[in-house]
Formats: sequence, C-alpha cells, structure tokens
Amino acid sequence: MQLCSHPMIRLLSSYALGIVALLLLMALLVIGTFYQVDHGIFRAQKLIFSSFFFFYPLERIGFGIPLPGARLLMYVLFFNLLLATLFRLRYRPSVIGVYVVHGGILLLLGGGLITAHFSHEGAMRIREGEASNFSTRYYEKEIVVTRRESDGTEIVTSIRHFERLQAGATLLAGSDDVPMTIELVSLHPDSIAMPDQTGQFADANGINYGHLRKRAIRTVRSADEDAVFLACVVGARIAGQADKVFILSDAAGSNVLQCFYCETVNPSGGEACITCARDFRDVVIRIGDVDYGIRLQNRRDYYPFSIYLTDFQRRTHPGSSIHKSFASQVIFLNPKENIERRARIYMNHPLRHRDFTFYQSSFDENDTVTVFAVVKNAGMVFPYVATIVIAAGLLIQFVTTLVARRRAPATAADV
Repeated sequence: MQLCSHPMIRLLSSYALGIVALLLLMALLVIGTFYQVDHGIFRAQKLIFSSFFFFYPLERIGFGIPLPGARLLMYVLFFNLLLATLFRLRYRPSVIGVYVVHGGILLLLGGGLITAHFSHEGAMRIREGEASNFSTRYYEKEIVVTRRESDGTEIVTSIRHFERLQAGATLLAGSDDVPMTIELVSLHPDSIAMPDQTGQFADANGINYGHLRKRAIRTVRSADEDAVFLACVVGARIAGQADKVFILSDAAGSNVLQCFYCETVNPSGGEACITCARDFRDVVIRIGDVDYGIRLQNRRDYYPFSIYLTDFQRRTHPGSSIHKSFASQVIFLNPKENIERRARIYMNHPLRHRDFTFYQSSFDENDTVTVFAVVKNAGMVFPYVATIVIAAGLLIQFVTTLVARRRAPATAADV
C-alpha cells in the first residue's frame, strides 16, 4: 500500500478536516470573545486559546461542554496543510505558485506554534540611575527560596509550574543549598489571605507557622479582570525541627499590623516591616545560623544583559494633566558581547535585541521609575518571512497562469 493511500494519511490530509478545523476556530473566536467579557483576556486565553481540550462552563446549568482548544486546532491545521501539500497536490509546473503559497502558510502556522510554546511577556521596572537584568511575568507564579549568607550574598532557588501539581506533591527535595523538604499541602487559585481572628482556617489546615497564621484563604474577584491572585498552604520538613505548615500568598502584604519576626508594630500596613525591613510575603525559617526566606511571587526571567535608565521624561498637554508623551533614555549593556548601546524608548519606538522587544509601558513614583513591557517572541521573524513567501507564491502563480493563457491560442492555431 502506498503511503498516500493509507487511511490515516487520507484522513489527516483531507480537505473536509481542514474546513472543519477552520470552522471550529471561528466558533472558538466567538466563544472566547464572549467569555472574556466576564472573565478577562487572560482567563479566556488560558482556557480557550492556549489549551488542547477544555470544558466550556455553563454556570446556570452546572456543567461544561467539552470542546477542542485553539492550540489543538492549530496543530491539526498545520499537519493537514502539510500532508495535503505532500500527498494531495499533483506536482506540475502550472501550480508551482500554489506550492509556494502553501509553504508560506505553513511558515505562518509554524511560527504561531513556536510563539505559543516559547514566548512570554512581562514587565521591567527601573529607577533612574539604576539598572535591571530581569523582568516579571504578568500571570505566572513561582515560589522562591532565598538563602541569606552572613556576608550578605543570596542564593535563590526557584520552584516553577507548581500550579500543575496535586496536593501532597513534593516541591523541593532537601539539598546542600536548601536543607529542607517543601511539600504542597493545598493550592487555591484566585485567592488571597484574608484576616481571620477566629483561627478556624489555621486549625483546619494545620497551619502552625508564619505571619499569616491568623489569616484564612478566601476566593476573591478582583476589579481588574486580568489580575491573577494565588495562595497556597505549604509544609516544610527540617531535620531536628518540628514540621512547619504556613500560608504563601502573593497579595498578603497589606494590613499586616505586627511583624511576626521582630514583633514591631506596623501601623502603616505596608509591604515590609519598618524595623527589620522583611517583606511580609516572606516566610523566614532559620536553620543553624542561616535564614531561608520563602516567598510566592510573579515569575522572574533573568537575562545576560541589563538596561540602565539614565533619564525618564514625561510631557503633558499645556494647561492640563493629560499625558502628551513619555520616554526613557537608556543604555543597553551586554558585557559578554561587549555591547553598550544608547537608545530612547517611547511610544511606537521600542528597543529590540534579538528575540526581545522593550516597549515603553508606564511610569511610577513621581516620574523616577519607568516600566517597560518586555516581549520575548521566539517566532518573531516567521510572520515577515511567511508574508514574503505567500506574496511571492501569489505572484508566481499569477505570472504562470498569464503566460499559459497567452500560449494557448498560439498552440491551437498551429494545430
């Protein structure tokens, strides 16, 4: 049996499958648009457009409808077009442009899949006169364990993708850098730690450590539909010490009235103690003479280069407080490649470096802090190349067809 006549090849390369996939993508676009009205862009993207399968929730009925996700349909379209080009099209000079167009569309679909899997977005905050070499992702979280040495140096261990784990999973096994075993007791999406003077939540979950012992994890609905909160209960097993169970929350810093570690009253309700300067999101465990800080935060991406902010400039329209423009004067530094480049980042004029693009996004603290939107797009070049290839294919097919039609009457006359 020839490969092109194999039933699976015929099914995957069929025109009917491609049409069905396109129709389903159109339907998902409509469903996702309505879903994001109530749940925000991030949740719509995560549930519908970044998944292979999902259950669309029907809240009034109480169950969900199983549907294929947009990512699965993109894979189906990619392989459908690829197999149709290889096994369905009959190769002849008159349709050479069609082959080129198919190749351009495959590049476009392939670039989209690469972007979906290997790209990310975040924010970089820099104060005037300082530099930064990391950005913070908008939605992804991580648990970091920071080992604080006596000389002031820090060793950071990051725990990522723990949102996919089940209760009871081991997040971190003991090692020389972190001599404790950390386990996930429970995970609470879209939740924060709220005051609970009764202590019922702590008693029910065995919480016996940390400054959030008198708090309870509650589900919240933020006014910002794309604000993502997360809280979890974590346990730490340490040789020679009693097991410690505590709450981690990335939105627990406000309204902490007394520092758990130095017992200083903190009437301002800020994010850090006014005496020992510990961040209230940190749970600090001492082993021997070394402190280990455990924190839940937005995931950070560190880079081999840094951006130094020399000056931030903001202009307003005369006689008003409406922003006219704001821009950042920066120096891009990459010592390993001996690069030092000055640039001005402002609206529609980002700074680009390989797969990275830095856009002027916002500012803070009386115009002394700039905020860049950082986009790492591994498939950035694919749309440009695909557009050129598709345009070339259409032009080739047009010229080929035009030449063939002009030759046809002459051939008929000779006969």
